[in-house]
Order: sequence, then C-alpha cells, then structure tokens
Amino acid sequence: MSTMDIENATVATGNAIAGTSNVAAPVLNPNAEAWNPETTRGTVEDRTLFVTYSNGFPLKEHQIRRFFNRRYGECVEYVDIPRRHRPKPPLFGNVTFVKRSIPLLVLQNQKEVEFIVNGRPLRCKKFRPGKAA
Repeated sequence: MSTMDIENATVATGNAIAGTSNVAAPVLNPNAEAWNPETTRGTVEDRTLFVTYSNGFPLKEHQIRRFFNRRYGECVEYVDIPRRHRPKPPLFGNVTFVKRSIPLLVLQNQKEVEFIVNGRPLRCKKFRPGKAA
C-alpha cells in the first residue's frame, strides 16, 4: 500500500491505522465561529449566581448591580430580587451576568463567597435551578 493510499484510508476511517474502525472522522464546520469562554454567553443557569444577605441588612437591586459592575467591569445583565407582599424585605435574589466566565471569576473555585457591599454582607454561590431558597 502506498503512502497516498494510507493517508486516504486514514481520512476515510478517522483512524491512524486504516480499516480498524467503522467510525467516520468528525466533520467540522469551517464557517463556525470560534468558541471562546470569555465571549460565549452560555446558558442562563451558567451565567447566574444565587445571592443572599442578612435579615435586617437588605440590599437593593441597583446596589448589587453597581458592586459587581465596579468590581468586574460592565458584567451584570440583570438582578432579580423576588417581590413579596410581606412587611419584611426579601433575603435572596439572583444575579445574571453577560458572560458565563463571570460567576467562575466571582467564586474563585469556592462553593460560596462573601462580600461587604455598602457595609452589608452579600453571600454568593452557584445558582441551582429549581432549588428552593
């Protein structure tokens, strides 16, 4: 078998040794956009952190947004704090970022991190869909 025959067989089978598999080589789209974790948005769940704060020390949406945008650049897509018809303010919310890399940067390989925002504690951890607060 000539060198050209071996190269053709390798391309056809996707293996370095011709004829050892029936699996075809993967076909990549040459027009596909390059994947980059800094620019690829990811799912909403991938881009969201669950945040909590202490009873009696509530934070407003704009305070949370400003904190993250000042610390990590313009990175917050939205802050969601549930509105309740109770006399007490809510104690939790979600922060969704524009890039999936921001929650990883915030957490720094920790399960939970805490910041002081306007003199009040703000704890952050990975958002888990469907988990009750």
